[in-house]
Amino acid sequence: DYFAQEQYLVATGPGVIKADNSNAQETGKNLNRYSLRRRCYGLVENFQTLTYFLKSDWIVAKAGTHQMFLGYVPVLEDGQLGEPTRAYTGIVEAYLSKTPEGSLEIKDLKAQQGVVYEGQEIKFEGSEMLYNAEDSLVLVRGNESNPCFLNGTPVDGVEYNLITGKIKGKIIAPGMF
Repeated sequence: DYFAQEQYLVATGPGVIKADNSNAQETGKNLNRYSLRRRCYGLVENFQTLTYFLKSDWIVAKAGTHQMFLGYVPVLEDGQLGEPTRAYTGIVEAYLSKTPEGSLEIKDLKAQQGVVYEGQEIKFEGSEMLYNAEDSLVLVRGNESNPCFLNGTPVDGVEYNLITGKIKGKIIAPGMF
């Protein structure tokens, strides 16, 4: 549905968004790890509603009874697929900004109502996750209903630098690491 006066669109699901940028010409230097300007495949599944506010370039996706799935697979220089990254969450809010080439890129992202992130060597979960593309930092917090874990160990929070690969989290209780 398009609401002309308020300038927003609403898609009702369960919905799926697929991105095939496997043949994209990578533009610009220092693209962040999850840039859609990189050669990649992207997938968002199981949103119940997706609202796009045109004036502010703000997207809000909400899951229904099951969490949304977000997947990202890079395409390497030799054409082979890189390691996939998977995430599951209840709500995603993404703020977009225009690139120098005129396309839109995620500037900030907030995931809420439970977050699980699974990469090749890292898994974390919590109640919410914040991602800032400018400094390539992922911050994860927990609460009573969704405590924070890093590779199975309870932590006070997670700070994950996507450029350096460094992960910070203070252990708050015994567990496997």
